[in-house]
Amino acid sequence: MPFLAVCPYCRKGQIRAPEHMIGLSATCPRCHSCFTLAPASQLPSISEPAAPQAALAAPQTSNPNCVLSRRPVRTLPVSLPDNGPLIAGADPREVEESATEAPVTIDASRPVYLREPRESAGRHAPLWLVALAFAGIALLVVQIPYGRIPALVLSLLGLGLGAFSFLIDDRRWRWPLAGVVLNIIAVLLIVLLPTWLGLESWRTTREEAFAGPTFVEFASGHAVAGLKKPRPLNEDEWIDASRGGWQQNDARVHVSFVNLGPVEVEGAKGTTRSKEKRLTIGINVTNVGVARVMQFRPFEDKVQPDDPSVILKDNEGRIISQRGLSGNLTVAGKAKAASVAFHSSISHVLVFEVPSGSWAELLLELPAAGVGQSGIIRFKIPKSMLGGNKEFDQMNSRK
Repeated sequence: MPFLAVCPYCRKGQIRAPEHMIGLSATCPRCHSCFTLAPASQLPSISEPAAPQAALAAPQTSNPNCVLSRRPVRTLPVSLPDNGPLIAGADPREVEESATEAPVTIDASRPVYLREPRESAGRHAPLWLVALAFAGIALLVVQIPYGRIPALVLSLLGLGLGAFSFLIDDRRWRWPLAGVVLNIIAVLLIVLLPTWLGLESWRTTREEAFAGPTFVEFASGHAVAGLKKPRPLNEDEWIDASRGGWQQNDARVHVSFVNLGPVEVEGAKGTTRSKEKRLTIGINVTNVGVARVMQFRPFEDKVQPDDPSVILKDNEGRIISQRGLSGNLTVAGKAKAASVAFHSSISHVLVFEVPSGSWAELLLELPAAGVGQSGIIRFKIPKSMLGGNKEFDQMNSRK
């Protein structure tokens, strides 16, 4: 049921509005003051109040952030058209001073667009900011050991915060939506496409878990390019070190480099290069499991005297012995016995004497007990993996 509201300032401006608009603010068509819509019967009786001189002297622009003393109230500006009722949402500056004293009617059948106070526009900004930050932090955390689960949790939290901010903030929806989209992308990458982030798949499927050792081939000819599905190794099969690595259960081993020349040693002044030349072979050991910690010990260390030894020979059958550096120099990169957590790696360097004569490939045997497995790891190292081929050929030509 419509009611009549009278401006409490000039006592002349009148507005007729539907009952459900009680409590909203409107602009007086007479003095342009902002006042709360209420029935005229609730207006306190004051004898002939004078209209504000400043308001009558010049029309004022309604305050868009008009608030009541107890709670913020949405502003409802009104104006008087040439013919027809007063429409909510119009610019109050269009109301002329010569408006009729008859009550102005608000058409409740037409939509009324109400504005919130400006200071509330960015009150939810911290939520979408946190959502965007969580997406970025998750993609960084996933790269550290044990970081996959925390990264997934961060992405899901960011997704929830972004969605909540999107629902409650109707003015700045683009940034909350960006937070939602980025966190969805992060979740999809972590869960469905981990290889795009340089991680292994979540699925350690049983059909790939063979009882014995397996050959894991590099996807594009190098370990950093990824790995193909493993296949069982035949008995006494030699692995081409340039094409892949050896794996049994959670332990994976591959040859990372082969070098001939001065050796990097650790000293009091940092890392330097030795004067003596040696053949060095880098071994990378990775724990690909998700449940247990792998125990590593250097392959050349023996627990029992009859334990298998590291054996290196060329394709002609000549044995190449392990040989350290004179002066008890410490070779950089030599690892000690350690625990390797799941999805973590450790690197080790084997040092041998310089091979004599010409050769096409080297045959390396490593005891699998160094990674907690049984048997012998056999690598066939082609000469193409040698980093110092030209220098090696020149040394042989002088002999």
